[in-house]
Amino acid sequence: MFKTEVNEFSHKIKSFNEKFLTNFEQNINKMLDPLDFKYKSVMISHGFPPNGNVPLRLTIDVAKIFDYSEGDKEKEFYYLLFKYYDHFRVKYLLKSWSNIDWLKRRVPLLEEAVFAHNNDLFFLSIPIFLSQLEGAIADGTGHVGKMNFSLVKDKLKSILVNQKLFNYDKEIEEFYIETVLNGFEHNQNIPVFSRHAILHGGDIEYGTKENSLKAIILFDYIIKKIEKESRGQTIVN
Repeated sequence: MFKTEVNEFSHKIKSFNEKFLTNFEQNINKMLDPLDFKYKSVMISHGFPPNGNVPLRLTIDVAKIFDYSEGDKEKEFYYLLFKYYDHFRVKYLLKSWSNIDWLKRRVPLLEEAVFAHNNDLFFLSIPIFLSQLEGAIADGTGHVGKMNFSLVKDKLKSILVNQKLFNYDKEIEEFYIETVLNGFEHNQNIPVFSRHAILHGGDIEYGTKENSLKAIILFDYIIKKIEKESRGQTIVN
């Protein structure tokens, strides 16, 4: 009898805790939804992939720009981003990449890309990051053989599946497919930050600090996502 009562009491406590945590999470999400939306909107409107792997303080500061007057938005945005992603931060990211087993063989190239970025050699840093990202996607998902546009899209869809608050899988996927993989034609209007235009010589004006940082943020997000997924589950090739 006593054991039954204890079990019933434990069940009630467990049920209460679950309901409390669910309600708490829902209330927190309601509070943070506007922040999430504004941060994401500011990043995308400036042509950057949103990154959830940043401190909440930076997220808040970037989100505030949403309500700024147009004349002040761009100046404040780049000030915040370049202040956070300084030389030390970029070197720290490199160190985190070098700790990923399946990425180790690419570290020498990434070291040179980071060196180039930190020394304002953006025409050198960007092609390395963009080319190595596709190779890293293949390595991280265990792919062997040719990887065409359609297969890259499928890989991204299998990796970028989280739609929770402050998780930007959908936005990263769209940025990669619509911006990075955007096609081009020589001596026509060249799309901004198109991997194909950059690596095939169509874009000769890509070498900016902004574009180099875009490449770093994109690389970091996707690599960390693949590593997280590979630890938790097997990604189907």
